[in-house]
Amino acid sequence: MGLAIRGDRAASLDTVLIGGVRLLAVARGTGMVDGIPVARDVLARLYRECDRRARVSGARGVPGIDRWVRVLAAAVERVNADVYARSAAHEDYVPATASLTAAVVIGHRAIVAHAGTTVAMLARTSCIVGLTAEDAVGEPDAARIVLRSIGAQARLEPSIRTVALETGDALILADCRPQRDADRRRVASAVLTDTGGDGLIVVRIASVEHTVEPAPHGGSNAFLRLMHAMRALLHLG
Repeated sequence: MGLAIRGDRAASLDTVLIGGVRLLAVARGTGMVDGIPVARDVLARLYRECDRRARVSGARGVPGIDRWVRVLAAAVERVNADVYARSAAHEDYVPATASLTAAVVIGHRAIVAHAGTTVAMLARTSCIVGLTAEDAVGEPDAARIVLRSIGAQARLEPSIRTVALETGDALILADCRPQRDADRRRVASAVLTDTGGDGLIVVRIASVEHTVEPAPHGGSNAFLRLMHAMRALLHLG
């Protein structure tokens, strides 16, 4: 079975690594690498790097949080270097670049790596909080300058943070910050239904002791969750 990556210009990846660890990632980019849309190429390379490094690390014992932080950071750094080299980029010309947000979910902890304008958020009860900062300047409706992204420079150190998860939380990865009404509705609907799409992933934490799975929900509770999500997103943008 091939690796399931959804989307082209905005792409998403949700897969499982060694030991049942969940790897989630979204990328949004422009340009091609070896004839492949750069967002898809970045996610495929990220999976291969994380899988390889996790297996090597796992051979030395069960990888802990600190080791997974190093695995994810090193994987993103390698992906950036590969894309920069394969696209023949240089200081004056960047033919392919992508924003990337990736998360490794291990039990009740998530490790988030980030570069660019994609975003990670956490929904808990009636609040949705951003977990990443935008590496860009300018107004949302105008041309913006992206300060850091995959493939735009020879070396990149991603932003890394760890997040404590609770039962019922929803971890959200999206290809852009939900600043417009249409983006807010898209994210709120995804939180309501625990479903994603191209460039959007929502993972519901069913139990902090077990693998991350979608949590069941009823109609009335679903309506309340939609209202809470919309209200929270109005304050997030």
